[in-house]
Amino acid sequence: MKVFIFGANCYLGKQLIKKLQNHHEVYTNNNIVHLNSVFVATNVFQTYELQRTLKQMHHIIYITNKAALPNGYLQGHSHSMHVWAIENILHALPSCSDKKLHILNVEKKYNNHFKNIFNSQNFKVIDMSVSKVINRIGKCSRQMQDKYKKVYSFQHMLLTKEINAIQLVDMYEQYLKECSLGWIRIKQTEKRFEISLKFLPYPLIKMEKAYSSPTNFILKVTGGLLVSSNGGKDGMLEFRTSASSYRCVIGLNHYEPALPWLVYLVSQAPIHKWVMSKLYNYVWKHY
Repeated sequence: MKVFIFGANCYLGKQLIKKLQNHHEVYTNNNIVHLNSVFVATNVFQTYELQRTLKQMHHIIYITNKAALPNGYLQGHSHSMHVWAIENILHALPSCSDKKLHILNVEKKYNNHFKNIFNSQNFKVIDMSVSKVINRIGKCSRQMQDKYKKVYSFQHMLLTKEINAIQLVDMYEQYLKECSLGWIRIKQTEKRFEISLKFLPYPLIKMEKAYSSPTNFILKVTGGLLVSSNGGKDGMLEFRTSASSYRCVIGLNHYEPALPWLVYLVSQAPIHKWVMSKLYNYVWKHY
């Protein structure tokens, strides 16, 4: 059988490979030398990559550590990133699939949350929090020099009543206008969503509406002053909501800034983090 392990580049993952490699074909999203596994570059935030990679697999193992996530600039709560990634994996699998997904959770405080969201016949959450200290000793390898200059930013919100994705986008638009005291302007049409700064003739970020439903709203980045001209059009701003748990997540994926990387890290990145954290308070107050 073919087994794919996300986040295998840690002590727990390496022990799993050693146990499985005698009887299974083991594939990973980490390039691990000296172990009998096959490296397949797969970004858990890219659904088409997941579909391509997982269609031949029989079992999927997801270890909730940083090695499972893309090798880029990660901003936000790691738990939200793992939930987002697992949702992408489930979305990439056919609805009639008999593939088994095993979530090895190394953060004990999130066991119940994972089980409430994902536990079913084909998905199993396993508490591996006793391995956390060992994992830290083994260290997840994420070398800085190999990082891609892509940004992955997530804001998780837990509300007290239901909100759909379209309402969340409208609140996001209103929030940007109010928090900037009118300096930020939003132009939203049936197909486009543009963020501009007052007195500037060209938008900071241009986006197109790629998908819209009550639980999912996707804006695809197409250009703008803050977007890199070299491959910067893979970016997406996505709004996800869940009626059953009143949970909302806003994710900025594959974004490549136009600013020089070090300048971005000390300017635009902290500003974006601050803006998104204040959005949570705004939604709580106004919804």
